[in-house]
Amino acid sequence: MVRILITIAVWNISYGLIPLHYKSQAPEQVLCDLALSEKKVIIVASDDQLIKSMIYYQTGEENRMSVIKSPAHFEIKGKDQKILEGVIDSALINSIDIFTNCLDEETISRSTILEGAKNKVFFLKYESTLINSSHQFTGTRSIYRVLRKL
Repeated sequence: MVRILITIAVWNISYGLIPLHYKSQAPEQVLCDLALSEKKVIIVASDDQLIKSMIYYQTGEENRMSVIKSPAHFEIKGKDQKILEGVIDSALINSIDIFTNCLDEETISRSTILEGAKNKVFFLKYESTLINSSHQFTGTRSIYRVLRKL
């Protein structure tokens, strides 16, 4: 029993406490930092709930309206992607920065298998600039700034 308790304690410290002490610059943390910045931004996240949970963990704010679901999520849930397109177009007109981690997803996960290329197809309407990239054993995760197509 003592060995089990020690193993659990080591696991919790190495997996939970130590990584939280050293703030990661993984794409999700960068998106979270952007959402919490003083600038007005919109985040179109492949996993919006993860970003919202990170914001809640860091600030206690339950609902951050600047974090929006991915285009693939809209399509999978049967919602019209024109709603998202309207939000993005309106933000671009009002010079609000838009960032996304929905493009060029090479990670291996259940969500990327379900979503396929839906996000990439949606964002073909816009210009995008690579802001941050993180290479991990499950693949590459990147953040892009979304701009109007010239």
